[in-house]
Amino acid sequence: MSEFVTRARSVDWADVWGHLPDPDPILLKAGVDVTVFDQLLADPHVFACFQSRKAGVLTSEWRVEYPKGSEKYSAFLDKVMSPLPLTSIISQFLDAPFYGFSVNEIMWRMEASKWVVDRIDQKPNDWFVWDKKNRCRFISKKNMDTGELLPDYKFLIPRSFPTFKNPYGIRTLSRCFWPVVFKRAGYKYWTTFMERFGIPWLLGKVPRGTSEPERQELLASLVKMVQSAVGVVNDDESIEALEMKSKGGNENIFAQMVNSANGEISKAILTQTLSTEIGDKGAYAASQSHLAVRSDLCTMDRKLVCETFDQLLGWCVTLNFASPTAMPFMKWMEEEDSKEGHSRRDTQLSTQGVRFKPPYYQRVYNLRADEFEVVDPAEMNEPAQTDQEKQQKKTNERTKKREDPKRGTKEKK
Repeated sequence: MSEFVTRARSVDWADVWGHLPDPDPILLKAGVDVTVFDQLLADPHVFACFQSRKAGVLTSEWRVEYPKGSEKYSAFLDKVMSPLPLTSIISQFLDAPFYGFSVNEIMWRMEASKWVVDRIDQKPNDWFVWDKKNRCRFISKKNMDTGELLPDYKFLIPRSFPTFKNPYGIRTLSRCFWPVVFKRAGYKYWTTFMERFGIPWLLGKVPRGTSEPERQELLASLVKMVQSAVGVVNDDESIEALEMKSKGGNENIFAQMVNSANGEISKAILTQTLSTEIGDKGAYAASQSHLAVRSDLCTMDRKLVCETFDQLLGWCVTLNFASPTAMPFMKWMEEEDSKEGHSRRDTQLSTQGVRFKPPYYQRVYNLRADEFEVVDPAEMNEPAQTDQEKQQKKTNERTKKREDPKRGTKEKK
């Protein structure tokens, strides 16, 4: 019943390190640490893709669902969550796909004999490591080798596809490292190329046997002409402007390299390129399919946020209520397109005589029970009546029942 394959018994693992070394192959090859990821976000294209993927989740609406048995926690949790900057907190959770994991410390406080969340602060990833049991530890001054084990009910740590071999998670920004490095080098050489060959050269011609001081004097005149566009030379000297002409388009080679690097970055973060760079060969259908792929990524990121947020909700209930029977959970609302599809289908079914019950509207359209009422379409087509007319109608119906002996006998039976 015990674990058979362990790190302590494996051939390639020895008790040399106090914690698991970071197995990221790109960081190991480049000889850098996780702090380089913040530098990668300084690249405009990386940051644009970073914002695009996050925005797909942050712009979606969500709410807390209370299953049967957990309704009694709703008022308390609404009071706890309402003061928190939930958009910023969810954005912190969404750093996990880019950095591998995200460490968020919960600051609790006592209020009316209840544990409530005061704030949730994100801490730097380079302060934390994972031990041989795949537990997160804090590298402190007190313990710089193995680190300190984190306390319970204190840290929310969403991770991106962690494994036994790599508990640090898969990092998207790690896959952007080399494209950014090559792109920056390309910009450097591209700038030098433009300075050297982007403007015409001024070539001064002097007779053979001209002395070196005279040559230097003409050179100084050419430099002044570049700056002021005017100059004076002797009548036996000539100036010719030379322009670099390329038949094969070599001047665009650096632009092609930069575009290629941007394409690799887009694929690493968004798994496609057309949603950020259509180009001259893009098509509407292709762009729509690529946006659908981005939507799948957003769905995956939403599940990551839900798992972390559900853990927070569970801790709030566990710490404040004895023997909780059911736990509330986070639910993302459906997209408007799917709601419109439901609406069209429901309209067609209604014309065929189908009548939906309130639970259906709550589930499909994300409405609360006190936000709507189900009315017969036939009643909606009737002209509006005043309260006096409605009361008179009810009085007439009661009078008609009393006057109809057969109907009264039937009702009595």
